[in-house]
Amino acid sequence: MNNTEVGEDRGGRVGRGVVKSQVAKLVDVVLASLVTILVSRWLGPDDFGRFSLILGWVSFAGLAISLGFSEVLTRFVPVLADDGRSIRRFLLNLLAIRTALALALGMLIWVTAPVVFVWLKRPELVSSVDWIVLLFWLSQAADLFWSFFMARLRVEVVFASHTLRQSVIIGVVLILSPAGVPSLQPVLIAMCAAYGLSLAVYGLAFAHGREPSGSDGLRINLRPALRFGLSVWLVAALTFLLSEQSDVLLLGTLVQDSSAVGYYKVGTALVWKLIGVITAGSPVVLTSLSILNTQSGMAGLMRGWQTFIKLSTMTVVPLYALAGWFAPQIVSTLYGSEYLPSVDVLRLFVVLTVVPFGLLGGGVHLMALYTLGRERAGLMLRVVSGMVNLALGILLIRAFGAIGAVAATGLSAILGIGLEYVMLQRYRPMPYPWAFCLKTTGAVLVGLAAVLVLPSSTWLEWLIAGLAYVGVIAALLRWWKPLTEEDCEMISRISPRLRPMAALFRPAAQA
Repeated sequence: MNNTEVGEDRGGRVGRGVVKSQVAKLVDVVLASLVTILVSRWLGPDDFGRFSLILGWVSFAGLAISLGFSEVLTRFVPVLADDGRSIRRFLLNLLAIRTALALALGMLIWVTAPVVFVWLKRPELVSSVDWIVLLFWLSQAADLFWSFFMARLRVEVVFASHTLRQSVIIGVVLILSPAGVPSLQPVLIAMCAAYGLSLAVYGLAFAHGREPSGSDGLRINLRPALRFGLSVWLVAALTFLLSEQSDVLLLGTLVQDSSAVGYYKVGTALVWKLIGVITAGSPVVLTSLSILNTQSGMAGLMRGWQTFIKLSTMTVVPLYALAGWFAPQIVSTLYGSEYLPSVDVLRLFVVLTVVPFGLLGGGVHLMALYTLGRERAGLMLRVVSGMVNLALGILLIRAFGAIGAVAATGLSAILGIGLEYVMLQRYRPMPYPWAFCLKTTGAVLVGLAAVLVLPSSTWLEWLIAGLAYVGVIAALLRWWKPLTEEDCEMISRISPRLRPMAALFRPAAQA
């Protein structure tokens, strides 16, 4: 096989990996949304708020010991595999370090939990500390395996693991719901069982996978990887200040009413989960950009960067606009009338996040900076946006509760992602696909205008309005033809059968 064929094979692998990742994440989002809906309806705003706080604390504890290992795997495993190194041994070394840290921190949490929970004015959670610590341990191991398989673009393993985990939780809640009085502890037990089964899937796939053995992993020069990991770890710590879990913890600390956390969680859950479908926020982006940069240099990096921005715009803008418009129907139908205060939270969050994640490319600029070895630039920018969000959150949450948390996070995200774009252009000027973004946004606005004139009080009317919305957007994009030849090439790598359809949205002069 010559170099050209190798390059084409790698490009096709990236394309297929992106598609499989998108499909898997879409299914995962549907299942995770169903989990949120069922658990929130069963527990009610107060207990669901406490449940969300527990998950926030688990995420924070995981961040404290992560050391950037997940990002190390997605950044270095493709390179090590191409060099014939032992990626299996590389993972096991990182897993051993992570497990030791998780055990130590978990025992510390278990010993100090009664004092800490009383100090946080949540003494009712002391009885669940055993399951909270177990959930923390299981989730840490699963997270590292998830990063490894994403780095290998073995999305089918991640899909099987996540589907099993979500299905177990859904099944338990459906069984318990008719039983009577809702309780938080059975949900935690179900989550521990689900994570255990998920981890078993990863373990079996790793044990029986056909990964290249390569040379001994101990001979790998770990210094670049650890240096990269520590830099990214600091970025992740500051990014946590911009995350859903950060808002939940701030609300739980500054507002004693747990229902405020429940309203925030329900109002933002759909938006955060839709972000999970967007490739710009996924580790597959870092893996793909690393491969494209190795394969084609700056030209490949720029092409991948533009493609992921377009995928973000194409995914975020239409879905967010529809979610914002149908917010009352979504909240009341899916979560119940007791969550109606979440409608304003949802609409404000849509308005504030559609700009950074829909028009400014989401996290793809940071992934490009990582690929260029500019982790410290990303760290500096996250220092700015993270501190801004923390300061705004403390001020606005005290005054406006959940609405204040949404406003702080949205404004800080606009600032942070805007700065990342400016920094990337400073290091490597690359043309932004503004024409595509503006045409897509224009089509969405016209599609919303069409929805306005249609009734939307029943499921059938929702379906008709949704089909009309999609039809208007497709017709306008067919007319405006926003795709380029490079876009069609990327689509063709994913599947040659998609090229004729893509050509419908490309100017005839380029055909």
